[in-house]
Amino acid sequence: MVLVLGQGDRDEWNSSPSRHLVWIGVVARHNTVGAVDKSITVDPLRECMKTIMIDGHDGLLSRLPKPMREEFEQAAILGGVGECSYVLWEAVNTALRAAHPELIGLLDWLIAQADPPALDSNDPADRAWQEQQDATRSLLRIAEFPHSSLAAWQRPSSRDAPYLAGLIPQPVEHSLIDHDVRAAGNAFGLFSEWPSGNEVRCDIHILQDAEGRRLEVANVNATPVESRLGTDMIYFHESTQSFVLVQYKRLDSRKRSIYVDDRLLSLDPPSRF
Repeated sequence: MVLVLGQGDRDEWNSSPSRHLVWIGVVARHNTVGAVDKSITVDPLRECMKTIMIDGHDGLLSRLPKPMREEFEQAAILGGVGECSYVLWEAVNTALRAAHPELIGLLDWLIAQADPPALDSNDPADRAWQEQQDATRSLLRIAEFPHSSLAAWQRPSSRDAPYLAGLIPQPVEHSLIDHDVRAAGNAFGLFSEWPSGNEVRCDIHILQDAEGRRLEVANVNATPVESRLGTDMIYFHESTQSFVLVQYKRLDSRKRSIYVDDRLLSLDPPSRF
């Protein structure tokens, strides 16, 4: 696994610049550049969609024991490349999942490619999955789909389950939207009955607090509403009878900018919606 760190500015509380996790990826192979120099190919490489602090009292290192922190400091050389032990990676992986549960899906997807399970041809279940794996990869090759699209796989919970049941989907737009809908309660200090499964509509998430404030979040991704307005999620604040329209876009890693969808701009003025 590869962790790419960024460096922030100094503030009044820190004597040294704070670090944050920017990218997470998998080492695909080691390359020999010359007689001495070596390089690595990282693929896949995914950007963290939120700020994950390394330093500070709430940073990732605060969750690690002192020996692990010391090893991390020796390996995490800003401007350079370092290596750490598998034990340290396991500790960092555990800390990331505890502090940032929204990364669990991405971590599972990456780790499944970094350390794929070895199938034993002497085991009946593994042998069946191996045959189905070969068939699936043949179909991908015929259809000219990239092999990486189905590269993340783990053994299904049932030995009778088909090979495809063990695929780990790549985190995409709709999974990010679903996470934000479910996490909206914590963000706004509200509560809901979503976890208990008592709500009738799973696409409309209703949040409220002890004072009676009410917020409705509608997931309209891949619906006629999105095709008309260009929005993926709609927040409705009942007390003020107001809407907030949110559109999800993945930033270009080079341009670091993106234009608003023309359908959103066509709302003239937006406040009339």
